[in-house]
Amino acid sequence: MTTKAKPLATLASLLLLAACDLQLLPESAQYEGDGTPRLAVVVEATAMPSNGVVAVDLELVDVLVHRESDDSWVWLAGGTGRVELSLDGSSQQTSVPLLPDHYDRLLVVVDAPRVAVDGAWQSAALATDEIEFAIDLDLDADAEVEVSFDVDASLTGGRGDWQFDPRATVRVVGE
Repeated sequence: MTTKAKPLATLASLLLLAACDLQLLPESAQYEGDGTPRLAVVVEATAMPSNGVVAVDLELVDVLVHRESDDSWVWLAGGTGRVELSLDGSSQQTSVPLLPDHYDRLLVVVDAPRVAVDGAWQSAALATDEIEFAIDLDLDADAEVEVSFDVDASLTGGRGDWQFDPRATVRVVGE
C-alpha cells in the first residue's frame, strides 16, 4: 500500500467502526448558498475569581454539533489558538454554514488553560478536556451558540498550583 493510501485506509476503517459519522469542514460544503443557515460559536466568561487573577485563557481545540437526523458530528470551530475568558467581551468564532436540521448536542474540547497572576502566566492542570451539552436547535436561520464559562467555579488552587475543571453553560441565540 502506498504511503498516501495508508492514512486514507486508516480513516476509512475508523469511520466504518464508529457509531457516528464525522463531517469536517462544512464551510466547503456544496449545499451552501443564499439562505443557507449559519451557526456561530461565541466563548465568554460569566464569573471571574476575586483572588488576584487578572485573566484566564485556554486553547479551544474543537467545537462540534451533533445532527440528530443522521447521527453525525459536524465541526464548527477550533484550532484557533488561545481564547480569553473575560467579562469584558466574548471571542466569536467564524460562523459555519449547516444543513437546516435538528441538532441535539454540542461538544466543546479545550486544552492548556493558563492563569494570569502578578503579571505572569501560570499553567493550570486540566481536570477534563471535553464538555458535552444537550441542546435543542432546529436550525432554519442564522443562529449563535454562546458557551459561557463560570471561571470562578472552574478555577481552584493558587499560585503555581492551579486546577481548571471547566464549568460552563450553553445558550442558543436567534433560532
